Amino acid sequence: MARVLQSLELFAPGPSEAPRIERRPAPRRPQLWLAVALPSLALECLAVDSALPAIVVELERGQPHVVAASSAAAEAGIASGTKLSTAMALAASLQVFERAPSRERECLESLAAWAETLTSLVSVESPDSLLLEVGGSLRLFGSLAAIKGVLGEELAGRHRDFRFCAAPTATAALWLARAAAADVVEWQQLPGRLAPLPLAVTHWPAEVQALLRELGLRTVGDCARLPRDGFARRVGRSYLLELDRAFGRAADLRAGFETPQAWSSVVELGEESVDNAIFMEAVEQLLDELCAELRKRHAAIGGFELAFVHLHQPPTVESFDLREPIFDRERLLMLVEDRLERRRLPVPAVAIRMRSGVFRPAVYKGGDLFEAKPLEESTRALLERLQERFGSSAVYGLRAVAEHRPEKAWAKWQEQSGDRRVHRAADAGRDARGRATQ
Repeated sequence: MARVLQSLELFAPGPSEAPRIERRPAPRRPQLWLAVALPSLALECLAVDSALPAIVVELERGQPHVVAASSAAAEAGIASGTKLSTAMALAASLQVFERAPSRERECLESLAAWAETLTSLVSVESPDSLLLEVGGSLRLFGSLAAIKGVLGEELAGRHRDFRFCAAPTATAALWLARAAAADVVEWQQLPGRLAPLPLAVTHWPAEVQALLRELGLRTVGDCARLPRDGFARRVGRSYLLELDRAFGRAADLRAGFETPQAWSSVVELGEESVDNAIFMEAVEQLLDELCAELRKRHAAIGGFELAFVHLHQPPTVESFDLREPIFDRERLLMLVEDRLERRRLPVPAVAIRMRSGVFRPAVYKGGDLFEAKPLEESTRALLERLQERFGSSAVYGLRAVAEHRPEKAWAKWQEQSGDRRVHRAADAGRDARGRATQ
């Protein structure tokens, strides 16, 4: 049976559902947003040689699809959105990598921290873009071209494939950068530059873009010309609001990036010592200071390190990776006690320095009325102590994998510092390409 396509009559005027456009006071200083799109970040953050045929895949509706492809893979006909099976047929020696969102985020945050030397307002637009409000920096650097030149040199030094575009609104700059369009400095030019952009630059969900294509809509301008009430009712108020933000009809507020905060402190021992009792007394003092700072900031940490300072040798450093961000003093103290019970310093220490990992927002979990701690938190604390005693590689979970051999249909599963690491039992006897595709 042929599929019945939806008609533009769905957008006929009806009950008022679209957000009303209210006149907003003009900003004291006109804003100018510079968008930086990094289309190949998913591949670049893995440090893959672009001369080799390689792709990064991600599950979409249960099927692995290509997210990014190297230049060699692109020459073979592989593009973003290609199914993995199709990509494997197009390139015989293809290298396949699983997407690493945490690494992509680290790369974006590193670039955002550097970009604060250009402007005070930087926004991270995951997964592959940055927004810089450079209206206030034009006088300092002299021109928009000078700002783009400095930023381009930094991106080239980081070996990033990038696209620039400036516009009066953040959403417009982002869409124009994805399309590799020219800068738009004047408000009067904005509607004409946005109208011919394809719907793909919006990064709206695939089902929304499919609906619009069925209705014969191919560009941003096609959507902007539809009746507002019908568009809000049939497509969604959030997408209409995004259109308003792009065209400057609604406020386009962005969360500014803040450089990650951390904590560090030192306790002097008074004299050289190798006594664990003295060390633990100093560690308790350091943990009291750390946890007080975490409570004040409503933050948690995913790891920390202890450095035992010696007089005539480099410090002895002990690193602690946690299974989840925590702020529990007793849990941190038990990990240090377990470590020091089995370690002996080569020479006496004169001081202990503690440095925390990056502060993250604390997550407060509720528990049962008669339960001292939630079961999940107690379980994670137990796993941390077991890994500390027996080693991280000796403690792992199990999960099922797609494998026709029953004895190979399982995998070791480890989670450490927020990243999941899977070691397949079915890896034995397979080639490198077969392992990478799973």
